[in-house]
Amino acid sequence: MWLFILLIWICGVDVEAGSSSIFKGCEHYNLAQSPTEPQPGMHLLCLKHNGKSSIHVSMLKDGHEEREFVFLRDTGDDFVLFAYIDELLGGSSNNRAPKKWKAFNALGRRLWSVDRMAFEEIALIYTNGHFMWPGVRPGHKFRVSEDTEMTTLSLRPLVFRSENFLSDEECDYIVELSEPYLVASKTSKMDKDRDKPDTTWRTSTQYFLPSTGNEIVQSIDWRVAQMTKTTVPQQELVQVLRYEKGQKYDHHTDYFDARFYQSDPETLRTIENGEKNRLITVLWYLSTITDGGHTVFPRAFGEVPPDSGDCSTGLRVAPTKGEVVVFYSLTADGAIDPLSVHGACPVGEGVKWAANKWVWTGPTGQNDEEEWDGEEDAYDGESESEAEEEDEEGHEEEDEEGHEKEDEDTNEEEDDEVNRITLKEDEL
Repeated sequence: MWLFILLIWICGVDVEAGSSSIFKGCEHYNLAQSPTEPQPGMHLLCLKHNGKSSIHVSMLKDGHEEREFVFLRDTGDDFVLFAYIDELLGGSSNNRAPKKWKAFNALGRRLWSVDRMAFEEIALIYTNGHFMWPGVRPGHKFRVSEDTEMTTLSLRPLVFRSENFLSDEECDYIVELSEPYLVASKTSKMDKDRDKPDTTWRTSTQYFLPSTGNEIVQSIDWRVAQMTKTTVPQQELVQVLRYEKGQKYDHHTDYFDARFYQSDPETLRTIENGEKNRLITVLWYLSTITDGGHTVFPRAFGEVPPDSGDCSTGLRVAPTKGEVVVFYSLTADGAIDPLSVHGACPVGEGVKWAANKWVWTGPTGQNDEEEWDGEEDAYDGESESEAEEEDEEGHEEEDEEGHEKEDEDTNEEEDDEVNRITLKEDEL
């Protein structure tokens, strides 16, 4: 069927074992996942021009297992490449057809064509159609903007931490604005739990803080979009939370599994019967707690908690004012990730203030970026017309140099250095 593509198959080769010399030094190797903790549906590509008519491609399937093939340059846009890869891998991941796949560069910018991918020499393909930061390994540090650095805490679930995301003044402002409106926290109950009180699992208080007309909150919304490479309309209103001594939230997930909400038509409408869901949670810490109050991911590192309120297993993150934790509820193939289960451990001393932004796979109808009247626009990727114009410019540069990629400014990429650190419970 795919007569225009010549296949060079390297089956099951681990990236540590080496590859064709043409791909030596490719950036995608720096983003490779551990073979023991792959990211299903995330395919990392290095693309090298081979004369005028073909492109050599090295693909790390699910972030680690290498495949090599040659793609003829004149065979079309990104969908042609996606469809071929899909056939090569034996079918769509999690029923996500290639037409729903998307490709991005290493900084989360949308790539609309194979030529643009080859111009940049790297492409990250996500079969769920949404950019996700590659975790690489616990301790991996990378910069998402001039002011924001992220550190990988866990690969499955995929969890990151960023220091000083919020200023002390912003934290205090959110607390002061929200405190008069706090009410007992609610839960979205599965069918089997509809008759149980919310306090069975959750004892905090909460307030959903609107962004409309509030430049401070709107500016934070924009920064969340920039950090996650999503858009403001994908966000829910920020949920502000207060945990006093002894208050907690037992283990739960932020995604909705449609199978367990068959008696809840409102939830089924919201998630479009499972086609739409929460993708990312950005958890803001508005105070520092030194006794309890951790955010726990009990199934991180392959551990199994003894019960739904246990805080002794997995990854524990201590609340530090101004810091944020970012974690994904879905995997790169669009499947819900049961390992993303998490909880809020009981507070020992002090009052824990936190807030979270849920980012969905599509617009929520709760946040409208057009209401933000600041100077910056929320991140919305690159338009197709802009990409086509850049592709044409790229073709001209490549033609002048015999399809060789010219030297480019790589200052941003230099920040993506890998540092190995030891993650200890008391350091998180």
